Formats: sequence, structure tokens, C-alpha cells
Amino acid sequence: MVHPQKLLWLNNNFANMNNAPPENICEMLYQFSNLIVYVAPIRYVLGMKLESGREQDLKDIGLIIQHEDFKDPFELFDRLQQQGFSRIDFSMLLEGFSYAYGMDWLEKFYKEHEKQLETLF
Repeated sequence: MVHPQKLLWLNNNFANMNNAPPENICEMLYQFSNLIVYVAPIRYVLGMKLESGREQDLKDIGLIIQHEDFKDPFELFDRLQQQGFSRIDFSMLLEGFSYAYGMDWLEKFYKEHEKQLETLF
């Protein structure tokens, strides 16, 4: 049965997790007579995972950070907020960076940005 309304998710149990990404930033993956499947850019998926704040997403967050070669958590945080992700926990973002680059990287980052981090926590 085809639903008369436009469904946003293939699995509606997922729908309450995040808002659907804007269609204009997505790429059409498949198109059938009664189904169009879009895929969000990986950078947008990163924002969705961070905003969901789920522990099981941390490894994925780290892999995306590493794959996209993000180096500056402050810059990434600002960029994600500009995309509309306003509920991201900065500490989770830092934990994602530790998955991407290791605890030594995180320790060095904390030492180099101690004053700036104090304003966030």
C-alpha cells in the first residue's frame, strides 16, 4: 500500500531521533515509481549523530571526523551550529575527536586551549 502522505524515513522508528535533512543538500540515491531514496552528506550525518548524543555513535563520529580530516573542534562546532545543529554537546564532539586522533591528541588539545574550553564548561 502506498501512503498518501510523504514519508520522511524508511523506518519511522528513526523519525523521532532527528529532523530530516533539507532535501536540497541530499543526493538522490534511488528513484522508483513509488519511492525516492535520498542520502544526506556525511558531514550532515555527523551533526545528526552528535545531536542525538548516543554513546553507540561515538565510534562513527570519530571515523567521520577522521575521514573528513577535521582538525579544529571549535571550527567544526561553529560550522555544525550554522547548519542548524543547536543541541550538540561540545564534550561529545571532543570525545569524537579522541576516537579519531587518540587520547594524546586530546590531551594536547586540552592543554593548548584550556582558557577557551573554560568558557564552554
